[in-house]
Amino acid sequence: MITACEIRAADGTLLAGSRDAVALVYKGGPVKQLERIAGLAGLMLPLPAVDPKIGEVVLKRDVPPERILALEEWLSGQENLELRYRVQRVYPAGLAGNLLGYTGNADQPDLDKGYDRDDLVPKSGLEAGLEAFLRGKPGERLQEMDARGRAVRERVVRPAQRGQTVTLTIQPKLQMAAERAIVEAKDDINLRNRNNGIAQVKYARGAIVALNPKTGQILALAVGPKYDPNWFTAVPRDLRANAALRDTKYLPTWNRAVQVFEPGSTFKL
Repeated sequence: MITACEIRAADGTLLAGSRDAVALVYKGGPVKQLERIAGLAGLMLPLPAVDPKIGEVVLKRDVPPERILALEEWLSGQENLELRYRVQRVYPAGLAGNLLGYTGNADQPDLDKGYDRDDLVPKSGLEAGLEAFLRGKPGERLQEMDARGRAVRERVVRPAQRGQTVTLTIQPKLQMAAERAIVEAKDDINLRNRNNGIAQVKYARGAIVALNPKTGQILALAVGPKYDPNWFTAVPRDLRANAALRDTKYLPTWNRAVQVFEPGSTFKL
């Protein structure tokens, strides 16, 4: 298990970080007191099929902390259910989602790079671009298990190494104002569209980039429509994340601020 370190704004605001989490893993077969366990974990029945390639499926990636002890009791002696401790990526500020990027399930190339199958790995944005700095190195430990598969003794062979903390030049207040300006632009766009007989839009599409002209530092980089990277860290995945990935009209996961566009009339001079 690899722990990615933090991404912070210029004033120290935490934009992306990690915390401990517990996943509920199902390995197939009958489950005793299934309705009770499903209620505690917030699962939908029936249980999904096990992935034949790995022999298991993650039922819930982030079990509520207040439910863990109760679930441990109900799972005692059940070999086909397991609570597995892992690291959860979190985005507490709710800012710069399109800049930070989102994470996804590990695929084979990720496993070849040393990620575990339970890890959420960076797929876009700064999370992917700065992976070499943010990503730590996994540790190694030996466990002695009893006949019921429970760890009774363990020894750390190699301690894990945390990644580096990255501090951006983004100013949170300016970033918030830029993101809000794009959202509020929808009303002006729809007013103009009504006057011209054009269909209404659901979201304003655009980008705002604010630079310090003396240093070239990026103070704000806002994109609309925006998305919340926290949508992509949940299992089952938040429906809003799936909608964002499938949206071919508004393209919320497309970072318009760094894409190449054909020059328009403002470039003619």
